[in-house]
Amino acid sequence: MIKLAILGQPNCGKTTLFNALTGAHQHVGNYSGVTVERHVGTFALPDGARVTATDLPGTYSLCANSEDEAVVQRTLLNERFDLLVNVIDSSQLGRNLYLSVQLMSVGFPVLLVLNMTDEAAAKGIHIDAKRLCAMTGCPVVKTVGRTGKGLDNLKRVIAEALKSPSRTRIPDWAHQGDEHLRSAVMTLCAEIRGKPPAFAAKPSAEWVAVKLLEKDALVSGAYLGKDGRLKQMAQEQVERLESAEGEQSEVVVADFRYGVINALVSECQSQKAPLRQDVTLAIDRAATHRVWGLPIFFLLMCGMFWFTFAASRPVMAALEHGFGVARAFLESCWPAAAVPWLRSLAIDGVMSGVCGVLAFLPNILTLYLCLALIEGTGYMARAAFLMDRAMRTVGLHGKSFIALLTGFGCSVPAIMATRTLESRRDRMITLFIVPLMSCSARLPVYMLIIAAFFPSAWQAALAGLSVYLIGVAAGFAIAAIMNKTLFRGEASDFILEMPPYRLPTFRSIMIHMWERARLFLQKAGTIILAISVVFWFATTYPKTGDLRDTISGRIGCFLEPAMRQVGFDWQISTALVGAMAAKEALVSQLAIVTSAESQGASLRDVLAARYTPLQGYVLMLFCLIATPCVATFAVVRRETGSWLWAFAQQVSLTLLAYAVCLIVYRAGLLLGG
Repeated sequence: MIKLAILGQPNCGKTTLFNALTGAHQHVGNYSGVTVERHVGTFALPDGARVTATDLPGTYSLCANSEDEAVVQRTLLNERFDLLVNVIDSSQLGRNLYLSVQLMSVGFPVLLVLNMTDEAAAKGIHIDAKRLCAMTGCPVVKTVGRTGKGLDNLKRVIAEALKSPSRTRIPDWAHQGDEHLRSAVMTLCAEIRGKPPAFAAKPSAEWVAVKLLEKDALVSGAYLGKDGRLKQMAQEQVERLESAEGEQSEVVVADFRYGVINALVSECQSQKAPLRQDVTLAIDRAATHRVWGLPIFFLLMCGMFWFTFAASRPVMAALEHGFGVARAFLESCWPAAAVPWLRSLAIDGVMSGVCGVLAFLPNILTLYLCLALIEGTGYMARAAFLMDRAMRTVGLHGKSFIALLTGFGCSVPAIMATRTLESRRDRMITLFIVPLMSCSARLPVYMLIIAAFFPSAWQAALAGLSVYLIGVAAGFAIAAIMNKTLFRGEASDFILEMPPYRLPTFRSIMIHMWERARLFLQKAGTIILAISVVFWFATTYPKTGDLRDTISGRIGCFLEPAMRQVGFDWQISTALVGAMAAKEALVSQLAIVTSAESQGASLRDVLAARYTPLQGYVLMLFCLIATPCVATFAVVRRETGSWLWAFAQQVSLTLLAYAVCLIVYRAGLLLGG
């Protein structure tokens, strides 16, 4: 099958175009660092040929300064693609071409996609696609990825480029640039051409020579590690070039590329008066203001939580009523004497467990609707900018905040998003505190407790927002401690692109919401179902007539003396043990363990009658801080390469949760809670 790679700098619309081509439901966010792993989809060309497209992380260059850039470089070098599709933000042609001129040297056919041409036109920018094609030797296509404009033409040009691969003419290392750079590149090329290729993709000798002059770690390790002659030659050429130019060799190479880019831009781009005023600058005067920026951000977050609770509560109540009717119908149709163990499993295990979690689907969809709107407009980049000053006080910077923001959706992609951080120090601290960001798996727990104990929408919004803020504060505190002990040092420089504000498309919002709903339903139908069955067995056997004598009852009773200090009885204690696999499983297990006393009442009514608001709030805090789920444990182990680091995170956060809950519960009792 034909293979092509889709590459581009962050915020160029690369993943949006990938979704439009393949129909893949890939999350699209208007800030850098969303795509942290490669994603693959297929589509058909006009001639019927099937194409496998690989969406690679957004990268500014082919230098492995961070893990996401390393993913792109390793993929290009170790796989052979029939075509590289380079997506370019047409309103930022000069900056985006820095990646393009590097791709043109690798040795693969390259197709340039001038995306976001509507935004370029609004800024008065016109790009002569034919002239750009003539100067680079690459096919050039104009598109508007978010509306699908130019998509059919893009597929047609892809088919033509595959049939007649073109040879790029820029940059020409043999004839362009000053004599010292040309001499260094050609000298290394002559030596490299006689060597067996170090990578499966067989990059061009010119590209390898330039990467050696740039002191690229991956390429240098592959070519110089076992070849003393080439290593000595590369060192000599670097020293000669730096001596002649008075600059570091990588700076000389970058200057040459920028010279090529400036020539392309001056020949192919023209600028007229913009069609409209820059709305982005007008909004940012308030949104990124030194004084008003943070209050606006917190008001926006508070409004988001208020809307989530207020809009979803009626739908959640209707779902709960529907599940109650279904349970009563099943109980009436299934005689108690007919296979009683299977009846109990179906009603008390599966229905109580799975349906108890599914009732919170409206809350999740509403929250992700708000997040999709905020991300799609480009405001998340402003939030990272606003939080940069606060994060520097704990030794991090705003780029870490982007990964932490991803953690409010799910800890697993958030931990992988730390690959965008250049330094190992920043990455290790950030991935350690990611689980303290309230992921969507905790949302059903929050919704259950808030619905039970905090009836008004404003009470619910403040209770929910406070838990989220406590998680952020705890994360900052841990980061500060780690910065002073395990990972001493200063935060690296923070450079963040501020994308223009955009109205997200209805399709992108629906994709975002559907993906979250699909993952939630998939989890409810697999992991939560399995946990519910296991937990039902543990709360049923051995059968003595007393729940305390069952397997789960004995575990809960064993833990109760310690957990009683933070307000938890044996039932909550045993439910928390099962929630180690998945946070939302706490809801299903509470439903199972209280099913005997529910008598048709909803779970929130049972909890409201049995516990106090203080106990409910402390339970939210424990669920927030303690024991990241099994998936988080696994991805931390993979990303750090250390079992010790993964276990240390689990144990330390659980101990922290107990300490925080003990303080809050005892303080609450003293205050009359």
